[in-house]
Amino acid sequence: WLVADVAELLRSTKKPHWGIAGNHDLKYGSLKGLEGQPLEVLINTGVYELLDGHPKTVIANGFRVQISGLSYDHGLADGFLSLKRDTRIGKPTHHIAIGHFWFGGQTGELFGEKIYGPDFFEKSDVDCYVIGHHHDNQGAVNVKGKWFCSHGSITRVGAHKHGYRDWE
Repeated sequence: WLVADVAELLRSTKKPHWGIAGNHDLKYGSLKGLEGQPLEVLINTGVYELLDGHPKTVIANGFRVQISGLSYDHGLADGFLSLKRDTRIGKPTHHIAIGHFWFGGQTGELFGEKIYGPDFFEKSDVDCYVIGHHHDNQGAVNVKGKWFCSHGSITRVGAHKHGYRDWE
């Protein structure tokens, strides 16, 4: 019933809903694990679309913004270096990418997992990264002209520091 309610809510907005799948949306850590998951139901009802390989362009107020995304892939962000601006309908003025990987001040390791820092993305074609996976709110930072927005989870550890309350 909850997935049906969410689908109806998304349908009622009459706007497209695009995004990616995070590690909690997937079984087995890959898109093959989407089968039978709530996100698959939303996709199959046509109210939600994965951006993986299907960038979208939004035109508003004189801006042409491309939105790209890559779903969780065992915490890797290497695929973001190959995201390019889609110029078939005109060159986007901005390129935003949505990802789900560990992000930190610099590239390295965190508890045996690869962590990606702004230095890793220096030569990418993306202007702004919106990043999930890290539970603590790391805020938004601009490093050498690229934005990195890692908002954290409103239902996990970092939420208390920023005025949110955990689900009980």
